[in-house]
Order: sequence, then C-alpha cells, then structure tokens
Amino acid sequence: MAEGVLTKVVNGVAQNGVVDFCKRHVRSTENCDALLQDALQWCLIPGDTPNITRAAYIAPRDNTEGGWLLEVKGHTLDRQAFTSEFFVVRPDGESAQASVGIYWTGQGLEGSPFGPNNTLIPQNACPGSPPRNR
Repeated sequence: MAEGVLTKVVNGVAQNGVVDFCKRHVRSTENCDALLQDALQWCLIPGDTPNITRAAYIAPRDNTEGGWLLEVKGHTLDRQAFTSEFFVVRPDGESAQASVGIYWTGQGLEGSPFGPNNTLIPQNACPGSPPRNR
C-alpha cells in the first residue's frame, strides 16, 4: 500500500512536475506547501525514482494517525543524494495518502523508528548560493 502511494507520487511528479503537487498528492496540504516552498527556495527538484530501503509500521498514539513509514534514498535533479522518510496514512474509509509527500529533501519523522539523524539533506542547489546549514 505505502509503496503504491510513493509510486503514484513519484509518477505524478515525473508527469506534471511540482506545480500543484500538494493538492494532487498529499493529505496535509498546508505542511506540504510550506515544505515545497522551502525545497524550491533551495532549488531542490526531485530526480529519478528513489529506492525504498526500509519500512516500518507506526501505530496510532495520542491524537496522531498511524501508518507506514518508508525510508527512501535517491538523488535530486542535480544528482545530490538524499535519504528521506515518507509517511503514508490511511484515514478511515479513505484511500491511502502521503502525509506530506516531499520525498526528495531529507525530511524525517519525529521519533522515527529508524533512529535519530536517519535522513540525509541535500545542499542548496541554487547557482551561486552558499551551502545549506544542516
């Protein structure tokens, strides 16, 4: 299920770019919009299809939804490596959706079962820009 959502998101980017990405692909459009704007400000554009290297089920707790967390590794369009955590939820009665969906920027889930500092954030890719602080 989670792999299918990632495939749908990656294929959507390949076909339509990142215009209206959040409206088309994710559950949390407000968070997605903010993260997408940050990615674009740093000229980080998704490259080829990322590889799924690990997966874990996250049980619902407190007031949070449960779902599947995928660790994905790939490259941005300018060939920088990234490792991100891609969270997929399935609200009652709805189809599975990406929680945020920005898979190419090294985003991670707070309290990730993969451990702290699991992600790899690409550097600022804008021409003439200083390296991104990590």
